[in-house]
Amino acid sequence: MLESFLTIATHPLLWIFIGLTVVFYGVQWVVGQSAEAPTAPDDRIRRLAEKVGMTGLHPVLFLILLLTWGIVAGTLFVGLYAILWQVIFHAPPEGAENIWNWRFTLAQLVALTTVLGAVIALPITINRLILTRRQTDTVEQGHITDRINKAVEGLGAVKEVNRLGRNRYYVIQHETGAKLRETDFEWRGEPFAWPEGSLVASDITDQQLEEWKHVSLTEPNIEVRIGAIYALERISQDSARDHIQIMEILCAYVRQNAPKSTAIPFDISGLEYRPEIYKRLPGASEPRVDIQAAISVVSRRKNKRIEREKRRKYRIDLRGCNLQNADFGAGNWRDAIFDGSVLDQANLASSDFENASFAQCSFENTHFTSASLDDVSASGAKFRFIQISEKAENFQVLNNIDLMAATFDQCEFSLINVRNQFHVAELKNSRFIGCEFGSSWFFVHVPITDLKSCTFQRCAVRKCEVSSERAVDVGINGFFGDGSVKIALDQRPSFWPRQELSEAQFQYEWRKWQDEGPDYTPPEAPEEG
Repeated sequence: MLESFLTIATHPLLWIFIGLTVVFYGVQWVVGQSAEAPTAPDDRIRRLAEKVGMTGLHPVLFLILLLTWGIVAGTLFVGLYAILWQVIFHAPPEGAENIWNWRFTLAQLVALTTVLGAVIALPITINRLILTRRQTDTVEQGHITDRINKAVEGLGAVKEVNRLGRNRYYVIQHETGAKLRETDFEWRGEPFAWPEGSLVASDITDQQLEEWKHVSLTEPNIEVRIGAIYALERISQDSARDHIQIMEILCAYVRQNAPKSTAIPFDISGLEYRPEIYKRLPGASEPRVDIQAAISVVSRRKNKRIEREKRRKYRIDLRGCNLQNADFGAGNWRDAIFDGSVLDQANLASSDFENASFAQCSFENTHFTSASLDDVSASGAKFRFIQISEKAENFQVLNNIDLMAATFDQCEFSLINVRNQFHVAELKNSRFIGCEFGSSWFFVHVPITDLKSCTFQRCAVRKCEVSSERAVDVGINGFFGDGSVKIALDQRPSFWPRQELSEAQFQYEWRKWQDEGPDYTPPEAPEEG
């Protein structure tokens, strides 16, 4: 009887059948849970996987592994009890062969007991490893938090500086003739700027001025702050979990320490607007060293961190900042927000600003060379002293940016094709050199565009309509055109070909007109019929 039981119990088909049955009923149990249960079966499986540290596994895969472990453990249990049955209830062995079989059975018992213990201990071991890992993570996160807190403290570091100063006296003479005595503070080593209209009182001598005295001032400790900024960068590189928080800290630091109100206008009085001449316009403010360091850190963040920002729908936020003369380091600034900021003379060259927002920003003498500006919004922005040309490699400023209500003042456009770039923008005091215009709206009355203040040199019009008012405003006699242009007969220049030219022929005749000037003779129109 025992032999029959062992034969059946150890047959592979029996255990295959039992395993399939357990898997079948296990799946049925999971699928058949009531839909009205407080939590779905999938949620319960996920919670169970979390307890054993397997949250990264798909619930179905985790369930298969769990059932496999159950089948293995069950098989070992049955085998162990079968051998125990054989040891306990089997007759004492007699003969050498039976003794060896008995010893082999005992060896099987020991082996099964060991393996079963290991299988049963597997979940406990995994759970212990999970607890150890969590403790390690807690310690590590605590260490990172301490590093962040220390770095943030460094961002507010100040130092005390002693300077010599004294009160300075002067008299303000008003239009009424009244004289009022005023007092201002003077720093030693700095020239004192007398206010307009002030007179030095004749009854005040040097001996009557106050003595120089020490004045304690606090100012930002730039060295410590730069170290704190680079410490935050290192934490961002080490901990993906804290990257976005660090970007928020750095952006807030720039917004707080470089507000828009600190921007200084360019000193351009008396300068002719020639963008190609001035690489750097006089005046304006320079970014503080720590501010530039923060911008550089944000600019050079790695692609993996940028992908994490996208998944979390986070956007770099530098709204309302003074970014005059800032260098954006050919970095990745996709989806960033700069609304209301001042970017005068900033270096945006070779940087990626795809889908960024520049609403109400100021761009004076800003460098856009080879910058990526796809889907950029610049509604209400002001562009001034910008040179846009093929040589400057900044066509995207016109072709890829949403320029709703933007302003172009004292800019220069050379060798470009003008189509619909300015139809929602204000244009004034600008110059067009060698440009081709092919859009009707540009030469039809548009209230926001002041073409009278613009100059046009060696430009051409083609396949568009020119109103009588606009023909006068732009000086249509200084343009080249052909028969495709709709214009009043009395305003059509005599040197324009009467027929519509092909693209290649138009380009040839236009260049020929530029070279020959008043001596240019248009081609004869082909005879009809």
